[in-house]
Parts: sequence; structure tokens; C-alpha cells
Amino acid sequence: MFDCNQTGQHAVEQLQRGMPTANDGLPGACAWRTRRLAIVGCLATPIEKLARGGEEPVRYSHLITCPACTGSGPKAGTQPRPCPTCKGTGQKTTSRRDAGVLIQQSTLCPDCHGRGTFIDSPCPSCAGRGQVRHEESLIVNIPPGAEDGLALRSAGKGSASEMPGGAPGDLLIIIRGAPDARFERVGADLWRNQEIGVADAVLGTEISVPTLDAPVTVKVPPGT
Repeated sequence: MFDCNQTGQHAVEQLQRGMPTANDGLPGACAWRTRRLAIVGCLATPIEKLARGGEEPVRYSHLITCPACTGSGPKAGTQPRPCPTCKGTGQKTTSRRDAGVLIQQSTLCPDCHGRGTFIDSPCPSCAGRGQVRHEESLIVNIPPGAEDGLALRSAGKGSASEMPGGAPGDLLIIIRGAPDARFERVGADLWRNQEIGVADAVLGTEISVPTLDAPVTVKVPPGT
């Protein structure tokens, strides 16, 4: 299930506007969605890997240019026919005069939606869409000390453009700390609730507490 809090969403918006973020690397995700041409997802990451950094393998699905028709859409040996409305330009131009000045306005053709052509015999591999779904494996490089909500980006690894020759989108990931039965993460700190007996609380004791490296001994003062 895709889930992002406000911190992660803000980081994604920064990446989409081309603003700098804390890191730029190869992302992956535990759940995905497509926003425009970008693929956005969250990667559940063990606490140890967030602290020390490391690599996480991931497999994701995205749209690529159809290799059978190279993204053009028609079946091999056939050609698309020009749109009669825009005559193949993909734009509809209207003209009017205002106070003796000729004003022209161009918009996407409403019939071909900017493609400029119609496909009568579509490619059987992509059904004329020019794109097919493809699964890809990547290695996610997680920087040491990564915070929950950190956004990573890999330019050009998102979905292929629907327009021939268009640039592909980016692959974005929001780093999320995986649930850990031992700790609760609060910012950069790890919290742990440890139950002790009444006698130990009154008289004081020493207990073994787990950490990311090795268990440590914690002294519980009398009267806790």
C-alpha cells in the first residue's frame, strides 16, 4: 500500500520542481504509483540500514517504449494516417482580429489529442499505445543516517513519454523505517519500553537492553 506523510510528499514536490534534496540515488519501492511520468513509491527499510547505510534490492514495474513498433504504434508494414482536423500537426489553430490585430491561438487538437495521426492497424504488442509494461530490478543506495521521509531520485528511470521523442519521467522513492519490535524511532532517537518487576523498580537493578550494535547494561536506580 502506498503511504506517505507530509514530509515525504514535500520532498517529492521538491524533486519534481528540480529543487535540491538531501540525496540523489537509485530508488526502489515496496508499493508504487505513477504521477505524470514519474513513478513514486515508499521503501520500507530496516532501522540498522537507515543508521549505517547500505543497499536494498528492489523490483518495480514501469512503462517503456514498445520495442516492436519503437513507440510509433502501428503494426509493422503499416503507417498511421494524418489527422484530418489538424493535418498531422497535432495542434488546432484559431485566428481572430482584435482592433485590427491578427491574433492566433494554438491548442492541442481535440480529435487526435496532439498526436497528429490515427492508427488503423495497431501494433499487436502494445495495442497501438506505443508502450508496454516492463519489470526492472534496481539496487537502492541508502545513505548513512537517512531520515524517515528522505526522498531519492533516479532521473529518467520512470515511465516512457507517451509522445514520440519525449523524455521519460523520474523514479522517486520515499525512505520509510520498517516497523521494529525492539524500538520506536522518534526523529534521530530510538526509544524502547522495558518492563521490570516491582522489586527491581523499588530496590534498583541492572538490565540488558538491545541496541543497533550489541546489548548494553543499563542501571535502574532504586525508587524508579
